[in-house]
Formats: sequence, C-alpha cells, structure tokens
Amino acid sequence: MSFTVSADELLGAFGLTGVVCFPRHEEPDSRLDVRTADFLSGVGLPDDEYFKSKAGVG
Repeated sequence: MSFTVSADELLGAFGLTGVVCFPRHEEPDSRLDVRTADFLSGVGLPDDEYFKSKAGVG
C-alpha cells in the first residue's frame, strides 16, 4: 500500500499536541532508512490515547 500524508493533514487531524516529530540523526551506523527518517522528522506520528508513538516497553 502506498499513500501520501502531509504534515498539515496530520496536524489537522490530531492538533499540535497530538503529533510527535522525531529528531533526525544522521549517523553512519543509523539503521533507519533515509525515507523513514525524513518522514519521522518532517511529518511525525500521531500520539493520542489509542496510538502511543513514544510508548515504552513497560
């Protein structure tokens, strides 16, 4: 499945406090694909009661 989500669409759906953007680490040993790192730092992930983007294992 392939689709496009923009930062504006995500902010419109979840609001400013409902989106988490992640810092982009450009380290040689990074295991993230460049496209994934771009998405996480530029668009972010929703974070609400149903989807916890920074939830810990515990």
